[in-house]
Formats: sequence, C-alpha cells, structure tokens
Amino acid sequence: MPTRIWTSTSSTNMNDYLNYNGTGAILSIDDLVFSATSINAIATSAVYVNSINITSGYYGLFDCNNFLLSATEGVTYQRTAPSTNCQTLFGYVYKLTRLPVTVANIIVHVKSLNTIVNNTLITSRDSNITTTTGYFEINLIRGAEVEIIIKDQGTILYQNTITVTTDSTKDLSTYALA
Repeated sequence: MPTRIWTSTSSTNMNDYLNYNGTGAILSIDDLVFSATSINAIATSAVYVNSINITSGYYGLFDCNNFLLSATEGVTYQRTAPSTNCQTLFGYVYKLTRLPVTVANIIVHVKSLNTIVNNTLITSRDSNITTTTGYFEINLIRGAEVEIIIKDQGTILYQNTITVTTDSTKDLSTYALA
C-alpha cells in the first residue's frame, strides 16, 4: 500500500492530496501518516483510506469535522498527553434551589490547543461527568481557550469562554462568570 505522509506547511485540508508526499488523489489503498509537524489536519469531506498512523511526533489537531473517516486497516494513535502542561479545573454544579445536580452535562469546546481526556487529545468533550455531590473535573492544557457550557436537563446553568491559566488556578468558580 502506498504511504502518504502529511507534509503540509500551512493548509489544513486533510483531503487535499497536495498536503501529502507523493502524487495524485488520496485513494482507499493509501496509508496516511501524520508525523513531525504541528499543522492541523481537518477533513473537508469523507476520508476513505487503508490506514492512518498518528505518531507521537505529530502535534497538530486531527479533526474529522463530522465527516466519515474510513480506514480499512484501522487507525494507530501513538500520541500521549503531555502531563506537565495540564491543568485540572474543578467545580460544583447546583440547581437554582442550591441542591447539587447529580448528572450535569459538561460541554467543552476548545477554541485553541486541545482538551485532554483519559490521555487522549481531543477538541470537544460532551458527557455527564458530575458526581452525586455535583462535583466535576475537566483536564485541559494550560493556556487553552475553551468554551464551557454546563447544562442540567437542557437548561444552561453556566456558559463562559475562558483561557486556562498557567498558574495554579484550578477552581472554575474563580474564573469570571458569563
């Protein structure tokens, strides 16, 4: 199978064959490799290839952008989360009656850099992550600009865009409320 290495120096179009070594369109028999660059790769249409390898040397965003990603032989993901540059934000979610929300929906949209969840770099997190006391934690890269939305049964309780500090600020309540 032909190996096509992501070589883009500025374009983020994952579907553009000019952003890879080799010539011609990206084909279903190609093996795509993302390594040694920080240029984001964002799909502009469905991607059909043989395999995808995202190495530990790739620091860009890999985003399917809600398009189908089909890799016959699978995707190998070798990146790990940089533990020394993370900040765990925490907080408590309460209803207007001041009772804890036991199942709040915490939505994080990253505007810059990446969110880290279970040692996986992603760009969005949307899940029920509070405890019975309303406590939640979100692990983010320091300096990331994120939009945080907290919902309880569809009602928005908190919505704000913040930049995660590079100091020891960890309590979400210390960030300005929307």
